[in-house]
Amino acid sequence: MKVRILLTEVLGERSFRRQYLARAVSAFGTAMAPIGLSFAILDRGGSAADLGVVLTAGSIAMITLLLFAGVWADKYPRNRLMALADLVRVVSQGALAAAILAGWTNLWFIAATQVVSGAASGLFSPASSGLTVLTAKPSRLQESNSLLSTTNTALAAVGPLVAAVLIGTVGPGWCLAADAASFALSALFCSGIVLRPRPARQDGDAAEPGFLTELRQGWTEVSTRSWIWSTILACAAWQVLYSSFVVLGPAVAKQSFGGAGGWAAVLTAVSIGSALGGLLGFVWKPRRPMLVSTAVQVGLVPMVLLVAVRAPLVLVLLTALLAGIAQTYPDLLWKLTLQQHVPEEAMSRVSSYDWLGSVAMNPLSFVLAAALSSTFGVVTTLTGAAVMLVVVTALVLLVPSIRTIRRIETEEPTEEPTEDRAPGVPEPAGQSA
Repeated sequence: MKVRILLTEVLGERSFRRQYLARAVSAFGTAMAPIGLSFAILDRGGSAADLGVVLTAGSIAMITLLLFAGVWADKYPRNRLMALADLVRVVSQGALAAAILAGWTNLWFIAATQVVSGAASGLFSPASSGLTVLTAKPSRLQESNSLLSTTNTALAAVGPLVAAVLIGTVGPGWCLAADAASFALSALFCSGIVLRPRPARQDGDAAEPGFLTELRQGWTEVSTRSWIWSTILACAAWQVLYSSFVVLGPAVAKQSFGGAGGWAAVLTAVSIGSALGGLLGFVWKPRRPMLVSTAVQVGLVPMVLLVAVRAPLVLVLLTALLAGIAQTYPDLLWKLTLQQHVPEEAMSRVSSYDWLGSVAMNPLSFVLAAALSSTFGVVTTLTGAAVMLVVVTALVLLVPSIRTIRRIETEEPTEEPTEDRAPGVPEPAGQSA
């Protein structure tokens, strides 16, 4: 199928189209925010340690709320929770922007706004992860995931460039104001999403389960599927190991790749590779998605090794393209497998454990990478990380369900969704042609 026709079909679903637009504008603003926040602190005499305190505060708030948010998103309309999270971030980022524009940059106030924004991100993420299965055509789930991923990757590359222009011309306060505005637009799009109604409880049903019961039910969905819990554990390990590249890469670039320009080129190549990985999701649909997803992760290793040995920059850039694909394409297959094999009513709770595995180790991993490099040196630390990436991948491939779980082939739906109905919602009686 031609790409234009495929995109028309994917975006032809009204609810998914609004989800796509919400994610796009939100991703654009989010890509600008870290740079605006950094220079808002540094330009007024703050230190890197101050920036670290602010970022850590936001991360901890996000991590704290993830499991709660997973339960809420399986209980209440996910698009409304996303809209609520966006509106909270409008207030927090808008207040921060106003304070900076007014010249008031108290560190604790900045940290407080990022705690609020981080908590809102923790509310948004599980709901967002569970939304696509409700808005996209079942037969186009992978393409829908690919479109979301490719767009987010592209905007993640463009956002910092726009932020740099704004900071250089009108200052970081307006950069953060643009971030707040993006959340307002995202909330508008989210509020317009139409979801199929959830089944009503029948008379005589037992009392609605409490929060802890629902949380345990989510954990049961994870713990009884070895391909889920093994991947979440592996993802946490991959994050810790890959953080050594994020922390130590700039130091290697300064010595061997021409400084900031060389490092920017590496990161740009990774972003391009990530976009290619998203596009690959449109055409490669393996029958055993988790086997391919896990194996492709090894594509991160060549880049880490070549940076460790200070290989010529052109070789590092080529492997950075592969690393970008190895980051994005496996994630698309992982999301598809969750969407096809996890009950919709538990999707956000499962996703909250996934998010927890992805981000919980981040604060510690950066400190660990710096400590290991101080003790063993940069080359040894990066080489060890590359070797361990291979070891972790091999261990995951030993899990039988990783190798055997299969893609579910879905037939094209016979009904044509209208502009006023969510996918799969029957047309009311008496309104058919």
